[in-house]
Amino acid sequence: MKPSSYVFPLTEAARGKLAAVLDAGNYRRRTVPYAALAAEGRDCQITLYTSGKLVVQGRGAAEWIEFVLEPEVIGQARLGYEQVVDPRLTSAHMGIDESGKGDFFGPLVIAAAYVDEQLAPEFQRLNVRDSKTITSDRVAEQMGADLRRLLGSRCSVIAIGPRAYNRLYAGFQNVNRLLAWGHARAIENLLEVIPACPRALSDQFGPKFRIESALKARGVTIKLEQRHKAESDPAVAAASVLARAGFLRGLRELGAKIGVELNVSAVKGLMDSSVDTDILEQVYRLAAETPRVKGIRFLRGRNIGEEIHLDVNVYLDGECRVFESDFIAGTIRDKIFASVEHVKDVRVGVTPASAQAGRKPAPSQQAG
Repeated sequence: MKPSSYVFPLTEAARGKLAAVLDAGNYRRRTVPYAALAAEGRDCQITLYTSGKLVVQGRGAAEWIEFVLEPEVIGQARLGYEQVVDPRLTSAHMGIDESGKGDFFGPLVIAAAYVDEQLAPEFQRLNVRDSKTITSDRVAEQMGADLRRLLGSRCSVIAIGPRAYNRLYAGFQNVNRLLAWGHARAIENLLEVIPACPRALSDQFGPKFRIESALKARGVTIKLEQRHKAESDPAVAAASVLARAGFLRGLRELGAKIGVELNVSAVKGLMDSSVDTDILEQVYRLAAETPRVKGIRFLRGRNIGEEIHLDVNVYLDGECRVFESDFIAGTIRDKIFASVEHVKDVRVGVTPASAQAGRKPAPSQQAG
């Protein structure tokens, strides 16, 4: 099933071309907060935000991108041709990702998956993608099973149950060190099968040296890369699916042991976690750059399931009237909703600048 929403960063030149296309074509202009351009085409909505981010949504989005955006604006085919735009996506390498929190409920599962030019088309055929975008547990498990059959020994899955997790944590005294150990073990297992694999890619959950140190301790040598949003890479996406499928399987096995059917969707509703620092820094900037905001009193964020809940309090010019304060708070809220994905709720409070103590919290401050 094709996605119905696509995001493209546009250069200044491409933005001008887009404006010309919308002016010349049969498009109905729309008004969208914080958008430089917005229009409705045939079965799709096109929104260019002031940040330069272009969002195309609707049933006809893919067709519009293929026949209008790519040839007339971007000048490059990207949709469905990511391997041509960035050949590193399909060059030989492995990806590593994890799922679950073993010290709370179910196992912590770390997986490594291999990809090359021959496997990449098969990943596309299976519609392999970041497991966080798969809303059905049944689909995630089926995709994990399909990947296992496809990859055979070219993947490694490590499940750490609650008891083992707590025992390991007692030794490491740090979640990132434990994760680094698990990633290093998954990499080592896969290198035993594919010793010529040139590099390993993972999401940036902590300092790169932690995994490198763990690999060195195990006598393993490989080029290691880390980056944010690494799940856009096919190997990391496959690892994320394998890890999530392993977590769901472990959860089901745990339920069978205690005689209770454990519904992971319900569990996610009970679990929350800290919001990624990059997202909080983005929210901090959006709020701080709003006119008449003198500073940020506090910023807190929580992930609940796949949804982000934010609580922001800003210092305002002491001369602001009540209706002006409400307008500014609403402006901040609209900016966040327009710019940050997966935000479910934003609470914005205001405090007179005269109450400012002079010390601003770090952008990464989160609820305890």
